[in-house]
Amino acid sequence: MTPTAPDARADGDLYETPPCPFCGAERRTSLYRSVKRVGEPLGEVRVSVSQCDDCGFVYNAPRVREDVLESYYATSPLASGQVFRDESAQGYYPQLNARRARHLAGVLRSHPRGRLLDVGCGVGGFLDAMKAELPGGWELYGLEPSRNAHRQSTDKGYAVANALLGSDGMPAGSFDAISMISVLEHTTDPMAALERIRELLAPHGVVFVEVPNVLWPELSLSGFFSLEHIQHFSPHALTRAFRSCGWDQVLNDPGDHGHALRLLGSADLTGWGCRERSEFGEDRDRAAAAVLAYARQENAFVDMLNRRVRDVLSDWSERGLRAAVYGAGFHTLALSSHVDIQGACSWILDGDPKKQGTVFMGLPVHAPEEIPGLGIQGVLVSSQRFQEEIVRRIRSIAGSDVEIAVCYDDPRNTFLAGP
Repeated sequence: MTPTAPDARADGDLYETPPCPFCGAERRTSLYRSVKRVGEPLGEVRVSVSQCDDCGFVYNAPRVREDVLESYYATSPLASGQVFRDESAQGYYPQLNARRARHLAGVLRSHPRGRLLDVGCGVGGFLDAMKAELPGGWELYGLEPSRNAHRQSTDKGYAVANALLGSDGMPAGSFDAISMISVLEHTTDPMAALERIRELLAPHGVVFVEVPNVLWPELSLSGFFSLEHIQHFSPHALTRAFRSCGWDQVLNDPGDHGHALRLLGSADLTGWGCRERSEFGEDRDRAAAAVLAYARQENAFVDMLNRRVRDVLSDWSERGLRAAVYGAGFHTLALSSHVDIQGACSWILDGDPKKQGTVFMGLPVHAPEEIPGLGIQGVLVSSQRFQEEIVRRIRSIAGSDVEIAVCYDDPRNTFLAGP
């Protein structure tokens, strides 16, 4: 998206420019710049993606200051760790966690017992999936800094520490396996995070990491490159990081994961009944090309999507339909930068009980179960990844009495064609 004027607090109060988190070099080349709406208290922030001129790693620089990020994660209802997830069997995340668990458990099952730690376990969704896959001799633990997510995971009976990695107070060598899913890209010092995992892991233990793959950035209205995702890993970069921690044997998940990269590493995979499988060559040029291609395609993608939404809302307005938008989150914030959501819709719908009864973008937030009582006749689904499950939920409540419009014909086909 084309950059606009930065937030009034700008630079020294809001931004910092770190050296490369992998090699410490200061020289970098800018690849992508944009401005994103992230809600209060930050409003709008600049997102700047650069590539290290020395080692080729891609990371946000400048970026929002570390202390500001920590405060944002702790207080914003839109931040990771605070976002509500549908944990029903048909939800997006339970199905995704089941696929992740099958991959990791396929290795861990060679041992009848052990201790698994899930770093950034959230509400315990991945632990649920691993519990269903592993032998009963495995003990499952979690580490989660969000108080809300920590409470939900402990309510399920898991032993979860409410702390950040590095401030966890756990003894060295405590775990036979450690998973870290959608966490490393958020860390300000990814190498320090991996080193702490190395300390917590038994000498021949297994580490499982999933991060977004910068070679295949996902085109999205809310943005693949964002305030929160500040490190951008390619297969070669993550493999190099693993080997620097002594996990010389690396196994990649060969399945089709779109924009996700999943690696499993150990000092000795043969002890877990498997062999190394990774063929990742140097990819710094491909990484730069992918980010630049994303930057070229983003404006056209956003314009197309916004035209589609405007046409739907205009049609509903002309027909006098009482409309609502589903989603009190980043996607709706981004959409409202281009489309008059408040003028076309009277309500926001959201499945998160914490948001229901509040006001978002000046509109009251209601539970989807209230659709019939409110007399809603049209619902715009403002989501990408959860589009299918939201449509199912609306249909289960309102049947065919409500018109439903979606932003994406097929949200699974919105991945950028890589370089």
